[in-house]
Amino acid sequence: MMQRRKISIITPTHNRRESLERLLDAVSKQDFPMEDIEVIVVCDGCHDDTVPFLKACSPPFRLQYIELPGLGASNARNRGAALAGGDHFIFLDDDIEPSPGLVRAFVDACDSEDGVVVGYLPMELKKNAGFYQILLTRWWEEKYHDMGTRGYRHNFEDLLSGNFSLHASLFRKQGGFNASFRCREDYELGYRLINAGARFSFCKQAWGYHRDEVTNETRSHKRKRLEGYWDVEFAKLHPSAIPCLRLAEMKDPGRGKRLKMFMAFHLPFLTDALANAGAMIMILIEKLSMRKLWIGMDKKLHAYWYMRGVGDNAKTSAGVSALFKDIGEPPPVDHEIDLAGGIEKAAQELSALKTRGVHLRYYSTPIATIRCRPGDMALDAHDLQSLLANRYAWEYYEAMILNSNEKNKNPSA
Repeated sequence: MMQRRKISIITPTHNRRESLERLLDAVSKQDFPMEDIEVIVVCDGCHDDTVPFLKACSPPFRLQYIELPGLGASNARNRGAALAGGDHFIFLDDDIEPSPGLVRAFVDACDSEDGVVVGYLPMELKKNAGFYQILLTRWWEEKYHDMGTRGYRHNFEDLLSGNFSLHASLFRKQGGFNASFRCREDYELGYRLINAGARFSFCKQAWGYHRDEVTNETRSHKRKRLEGYWDVEFAKLHPSAIPCLRLAEMKDPGRGKRLKMFMAFHLPFLTDALANAGAMIMILIEKLSMRKLWIGMDKKLHAYWYMRGVGDNAKTSAGVSALFKDIGEPPPVDHEIDLAGGIEKAAQELSALKTRGVHLRYYSTPIATIRCRPGDMALDAHDLQSLLANRYAWEYYEAMILNSNEKNKNPSA
């Protein structure tokens, strides 16, 4: 008989009582035993009617809530996890409406102690949606499509904190979220998990609607500025991750980018005014249905606000340059695997190596060199089979044919 799992759903919230009510109602409709589910709501700086609502709430599952004085999502999730009694954590943001099968799908997918499962968050595109909502929805769908593709290499940027699951023991072993981070806390935890050998996977069946009712272009610019600031902190904490961050674009800037950095860092009153004027112009451009021009300006403004956030933290161009001094060179690929003995044998060898890079060959014929970024998962047997079936299928078959021809010419070889 399958062992019962005790599930703890941890949800931070800030002044979103209606969204929270929708989430709790959806949890009460899960096709999972209610006695095995608990929900911990962390009311972080709430001054609406969230707490009175929770006091009066009587769901079919165990419900706990605590209040914090606005300490941020990282602290809220950690405090919720500290109260949790389940052996399996599911982190859900308060604007998620989980599907009835979300909990069971997570439990079925997270079948190992080192497993981290990311769920699917489709966004409903509202009628008469603007350019920004359309682009944001496309970004989400492309992200999830990539994660669901066979042979996809998971990395730390796949940890999306709005809907993911892992064993309580793994979360606690890693110390939870970095409580000092007010942005990028999910990526930072993902980086530590990857380096600790965690196995990421994507489960489309663990889905819930992302009922984002507040994000718009202005909030997106503010978010991008925060990302720039906290990427600097990320780089200080994990220098080897810098090549994976947008910050890497500032390592060897050309003359044009150096000028933009100087102005953003030292004349922000001027550049902010220009950026805000650009945002106003984008409203007119959208009304004129000039989509390509709008997209181009959108990219420039997001790049500006990211740079602005980097400047908030690093202060000067010299401060940015100092971040790159400890990167070093990526480790060389010093492992080789011969596929001539069969894929199964090669897959076992790869799993035993626990490496992030390998040369593949068939006898003496090279097939491919697989290199991984610092934040990518270590290669395993499943990765080899997927990569050979998808990305390197032609090179693999070509190598087999070439060696077959050589054998026909030299039967004694």
